[in-house]
Amino acid sequence: MKTKFSYYAVFESDPGCDPEKDVDIYFPDVPGAFSCGDNFQHGVEMARECLALHLLGLLESGYSIPEPSDPEAIELGENETLHLITGDIREIFPDEIAALEREKELVEE
Repeated sequence: MKTKFSYYAVFESDPGCDPEKDVDIYFPDVPGAFSCGDNFQHGVEMARECLALHLLGLLESGYSIPEPSDPEAIELGENETLHLITGDIREIFPDEIAALEREKELVEE
């Protein structure tokens, strides 16, 4: 089961605000996955956890994990920047992934 992920997130800040503070985050390739952070580093942490949780939900529902887009294809607005978010669902939610793998084994038998 594929549990590692690498997606580009769009970090958006309000016009006139410091882009290092109060960021909104969304994933163009993963509709419905969005988060926010008090600053850039907090945003990265929140984005990683949000994405892992959303992808876990897809796997639990029987869906496959979507393929990431080429970053050149992602259009950005005036106050948006693109950042690569990587991680492993297994590291963040090990018990849930283990349960999914056990369930898959039972179905295959």
